[in-house]
Amino acid sequence: MGQNAMQNAVIGDIYKVSKGFTRDCWLLKVDMSGCFPNIRQDVAFRQLEEVVRNDYFEEDKDDVLYILRLSVYSYPTLHCYRKSPLEKWELIPKEKSIFNKPLGIGAAIGHLLWQNAVNYYFHDIDEWLMSLADKFDGNFAFERFVDDIPMAIADKTTMLPYLMPALRAKLGALGARLNERKFYCQHYTKGIECVGVHIKMDRVYINRRVVKRGIMKARSFSRCVRVGKIHTLLSSINSYLGMCKNLNGYNQAMRIIAALDKRWWDYVEFNRDRVCLQAKPEYTQRNRIINIFNLSKHDTRRKNTATSAFKRTA
Repeated sequence: MGQNAMQNAVIGDIYKVSKGFTRDCWLLKVDMSGCFPNIRQDVAFRQLEEVVRNDYFEEDKDDVLYILRLSVYSYPTLHCYRKSPLEKWELIPKEKSIFNKPLGIGAAIGHLLWQNAVNYYFHDIDEWLMSLADKFDGNFAFERFVDDIPMAIADKTTMLPYLMPALRAKLGALGARLNERKFYCQHYTKGIECVGVHIKMDRVYINRRVVKRGIMKARSFSRCVRVGKIHTLLSSINSYLGMCKNLNGYNQAMRIIAALDKRWWDYVEFNRDRVCLQAKPEYTQRNRIINIFNLSKHDTRRKNTATSAFKRTA
């Protein structure tokens, strides 16, 4: 449902389990290690095939199953074209690349099919966690965003010894495992990071890592200041500024703006009310096209012709 829906759901879970911030509540966050590269294609196909056979009743059911099989077992590593230098591929950790996996293991993260299939891949985990939420009504809540699973629990001493071993076992049956380096368990007053933001009791902050990337992106644009990159600059930097604007991050937005080279201010300006960069009038996309193709004369002639025709009609 999107990042904002995920963040709002986590906020609701914290408020529910802590009973409006009136009792202790612990926030637990776990992350799966190498989620996409460790997907078992046989398991994924069996799950999707079951959905089609049980819930799809159109005449082209056999065609859908055929296309589904081709898509799941497409093996892109055998017929892909690498655009990046090989030395850059070596920087990718081996456990996060499907090039280091045997055939039948791994999902191509860029394929639309796998974006949906991996989300459904852990459906049984969701059902199990939902049964726990019903059993411990008001004392346990969870959400899942692909491989991120934040949870809110009222009593960590009684739930954690049962929850974590059972979760590891169920993930292991699917060929997945928890990332030992990304385990988080703190009181709700400490907050929790969730898909690019840090959720606290009274507000939501943008993640420092996102701000750092925005600053690095601004510095990369400062190495090459030219008119032809204005549109790219606005699209990239404004995406970071928009997140800062919506997440109590005006000061963080100003840090990103400060990282831009001063030469850019000859072409763009900062709108403080909207918290975004915008091109100066003479450098907007429309005016640039008019100047490049010398269209201003044609506009003038068209206007004069229309005016003359109106006068003759009158």
